[in-house]
Amino acid sequence: MQRSVSALIRLLSILSVLASVALLAPSRVWSADNPGDAGDKAIPDAVRKECLKRGKIYADCATNARRLLQGWLDKNYDAKTHLTYWIRNKNRPRWDYHDVAADSYSSLVLMARYVAPECNEPGGPLHETLLASQKLCTLPNGLPGLYYFDTGKVESEATYLALSEWLRDGLIRIVENLGTDNAWYDEMCRLTDAMIVVAHQRGGLMKQCHGNTEALGNMAQSLARMYIMSGNRRYLKAAERIGDALLLDPDSEVLKTAQRRFVDHGCETIPGLTELFAVECQLKTKRATAYRKPLTKLLDHVLQASARPETGLLCEPKQIDGKTVWQAPPHTWGYVFFAYENYDRATGSDRYLKALEKPIHWLLDNYPNYEQCKQAELWPKVTNRNCWDDSHESMVILTNRLGIFDQQVFDWLDWAILRDNQRRNDNNKYGPYRNAHNDGGAGRCLCTHMMVCSRGVRNLPFQDGVCVGAMPSGDRLVLTIESDKPYQGKLCFDRPRCAYPTGTLDWARVNEMPTWFVAQPDHKYTVTVDGSQPKTVSGKDLIDGLPITLKPDKTQTLCVQPAAKQPKS
Repeated sequence: MQRSVSALIRLLSILSVLASVALLAPSRVWSADNPGDAGDKAIPDAVRKECLKRGKIYADCATNARRLLQGWLDKNYDAKTHLTYWIRNKNRPRWDYHDVAADSYSSLVLMARYVAPECNEPGGPLHETLLASQKLCTLPNGLPGLYYFDTGKVESEATYLALSEWLRDGLIRIVENLGTDNAWYDEMCRLTDAMIVVAHQRGGLMKQCHGNTEALGNMAQSLARMYIMSGNRRYLKAAERIGDALLLDPDSEVLKTAQRRFVDHGCETIPGLTELFAVECQLKTKRATAYRKPLTKLLDHVLQASARPETGLLCEPKQIDGKTVWQAPPHTWGYVFFAYENYDRATGSDRYLKALEKPIHWLLDNYPNYEQCKQAELWPKVTNRNCWDDSHESMVILTNRLGIFDQQVFDWLDWAILRDNQRRNDNNKYGPYRNAHNDGGAGRCLCTHMMVCSRGVRNLPFQDGVCVGAMPSGDRLVLTIESDKPYQGKLCFDRPRCAYPTGTLDWARVNEMPTWFVAQPDHKYTVTVDGSQPKTVSGKDLIDGLPITLKPDKTQTLCVQPAAKQPKS
């Protein structure tokens, strides 16, 4: 790709950004630390227009997520056991922990949070699934097993690889979004306790994970996050045993393998170690110092050996006839880059900032030339629709965390989500449902994109065609809400989902649902509806939901901003 073309595309994008005034402010977490005047200031036309556009995209994503969820409830939910399943290559239908529980079921719970929360309430079908899995699948040692529907029996114990996936991609993802006062949090802790006990009886976590880079990485990520969530040092100690074995042993074969693996189901170890490092740095422990040098050496080596010069993307080079031949980068291109963000955030440095920005800018500049880049094996590999989901996840998390989310990023994300028919399924009763493993990734991607469009605000209850679009404008959040049918409900704002008494999950991570406008429960905000007199409400009021009534084809415009005066802490 000629640099002149790339530079011209980027220049035009920058000029477009500047022309949109305050429309394209970098993404950040909103709080009452940024007070402003009560807001009926004129809303720029560009902001209103973009809100309306994003509102329609929000509605499209919401409808497809709701239909996809219903497809699974109608076709893949066993009314007798309350377990979900999918049939793979005509194999026996079963409930397992690596695919069904970790990816499909947890994505159903995530979708339900945004479009059908009643499914997650006690007595709801997805809540019943968790209880049924505990009752039917838990073995005497506390570990679960694989349940087969044709025999009605558990026939084998789940592996630590599968359970590590269920922890990170399943239970922890659910808890990060739903909070800790629920059955999923209790099961997360119960299962992890059982895994630690059984592993100790069988020779330790390293042995139970069989030196597998995916299992060890998943466990390091899970245990680090669980310590922050729970404050239970047992989880931190278990994570430290993995960290010590990998970072403090210069001859670790696992680490030698990990530094060459960038694909999903293999790239988890390096981010696992940096998540643990981030926790140690928050706690200011001696291990934070001990881990820093070998971790820096590891991250530097990966960049030097595997960052493709033209793009900055990580991929494995091969030597063929004495020449370096670069492979196409993986669709999970951001997963190992999360580790570099973790390191910089933990150390308060920008050591790897340029290495993070280069591949992002290359992808943003070159997506108009996707086909040529794909042919040249420069673009992240695409083999199925799940590849677009993971690429979307990589981009949204990194740009949000780095504070460089802008209109060009949004356009890229919207282009990516349309590449494989996740939206615009108007004639499909179940939307993008395919009775496949990839349905989980599709649901996650739809919900993430919804929240990108609304800056974390969602309408409840769900109704087809309700459009919620939002943009920052100065120190305000501007929202437009409209519907083609009468609607009565509420607008629920996001809460602080990353803060716990022990610390904060304040780093880029796999399966993170980014935060945008976050209402602090004890802060005050001013709300203006269609230019009316501003009303002061609490952050808790925003989180619980602002009542809204919509008339067909009549747009409501809300401005929300931190109040000028805040309660004394």
